[in-house]
Amino acid sequence: MTPIEAMADAIMSFEGWIPKGQSNAIPNGSRSWRNRNPGNLRPWTKTQVADIDNYRIFASLVDGFAALVADLTKKLNVDFPPTDTLFEVMNKYAPAGDSNNPTAYTIFICHRLTLTLGRPISLATTIGDFLGSTKS
Repeated sequence: MTPIEAMADAIMSFEGWIPKGQSNAIPNGSRSWRNRNPGNLRPWTKTQVADIDNYRIFASLVDGFAALVADLTKKLNVDFPPTDTLFEVMNKYAPAGDSNNPTAYTIFICHRLTLTLGRPISLATTIGDFLGSTKS
């Protein structure tokens, strides 16, 4: 598993991928599960199908996960310099203005990444270190 795939998997967990019938509190499944959108991505073009709250709807989990990996790949390789931290990335990915707690989100992601990748990942880990390179 690549670091970006591991990050997408951690995001899927944090976003609450809960299938229908697995939680009494969410009997119809979580939004991310219903929309097959593990990252709760929003549309970036008018042609992308979205639910009433403007979260994308995908045809399959494979499509939704691929879109999440593509979104993270762009953010980590294009949108942010390699010296930015994972906290800076997650602060933009899940901003407080969207009713998120970027610090708690990043701590969760870092913990999962540490377990999955078998190396220490923290809020202060830079993108370059996370990706295992000095991207330019």
